[in-house]
Amino acid sequence: MRETLLKIQARLDNTLDYLPMKSATERAIYILTSNEVPEITDYPAIGIKDGDENYDLEGGTMADGAEFDQQMEVVVTAFVEMLRKEEVIVGDGSGMKGILEVADDIKASLNGFDLGEGYTAPLILKRGKACQAMSSDTVSIWMKEMFFACSKQYTI
Repeated sequence: MRETLLKIQARLDNTLDYLPMKSATERAIYILTSNEVPEITDYPAIGIKDGDENYDLEGGTMADGAEFDQQMEVVVTAFVEMLRKEEVIVGDGSGMKGILEVADDIKASLNGFDLGEGYTAPLILKRGKACQAMSSDTVSIWMKEMFFACSKQYTI
């Protein structure tokens, strides 16, 4: 799962050039450990979190040479700072992207993305949730979670 999260982070970093920089070399794309509002200072931002994992053993035994698929779910969350309610959802038409535009950009970047050798399927959007408002002590934000799925084959 670690490798998958890092590949997704790199893909988004290379394709969503309007995201602010969190360091000299990385955009505001964070690996998250929970569903809480991360410590983000610039918006829009993206969070990536591991989701469910399932294992499908071919042949039903763990004998040497057996193959199995690891099916992974990755949760990608878009975060946009709440300014004016309508603009935060649909954007303001002058370049400030709303939460739905950021979500569409994430989907366009990741849907069908070939994760590389060993992966048996490209990353695909599995489902998405409605936008939600959240707040921390310092900021109010809108977020939209999307669940992507992929699988990787292993031999024992």
